[in-house]
Amino acid sequence: MGKTADNEKMKLRASFLNNIAAGLAVTAIAASFLGFFINGVQTIPILESFVNGDLSLFDPKVRTIMNPFGAAILAFGLCMIFRLSANRALEKIQD
Repeated sequence: MGKTADNEKMKLRASFLNNIAAGLAVTAIAASFLGFFINGVQTIPILESFVNGDLSLFDPKVRTIMNPFGAAILAFGLCMIFRLSANRALEKIQD
């Protein structure tokens, strides 16, 4: 392939990876909001009990509210990986 075709291929790859990263960012935000709204009123007292040391990390109540936040952290981490991969693909474009 020619240089123009290779550049276009890299642009498409970067665009694809960037779109995946954007989707993961939206997923992370949605997971944390939904986790808060699903558990609603229970979230604040459980967090206060956890911070005060009344509940351990492995208590089912704590895990119920931490799972959506863990999913959000995972999604943001994957978002960063895909975003950095898109940047690497763009760096391969030749003038």
